[in-house]
Amino acid sequence: MISLAPEHQPKILEIADLLLYSRNTDDLVVRWSDNAFIIIGYEKDDNARELAQRLTQRLQELLKNEQLPSISFAFYPFDVEQPMSLSWEQIGVLTEAANTVVSKSNKLHWLGLY
Repeated sequence: MISLAPEHQPKILEIADLLLYSRNTDDLVVRWSDNAFIIIGYEKDDNARELAQRLTQRLQELLKNEQLPSISFAFYPFDVEQPMSLSWEQIGVLTEAANTVVSKSNKLHWLGLY
């Protein structure tokens, strides 16, 4: 999930384009709300972490000195041994909570929950 701040709205089309070409080839980019996008895809070889790092770098290049959007990720099913322990909606809430943590920290650019 990528959450944009109000100051990012003028560049929303550029950010959307960046997300479309920065994602992994099998991933789907969805505009989740007015200020958030989600990328839905399969986890292969730690690519969620790599995607978060790549997006952070590319967003830094695009936004220069502006505050970066918050980036977070979680997995569904969250617990492979108990796949039905958390629903898709609950994973969304966890991801939004992770974005809140990132937005309140000066040292974090992204957060992944396993």
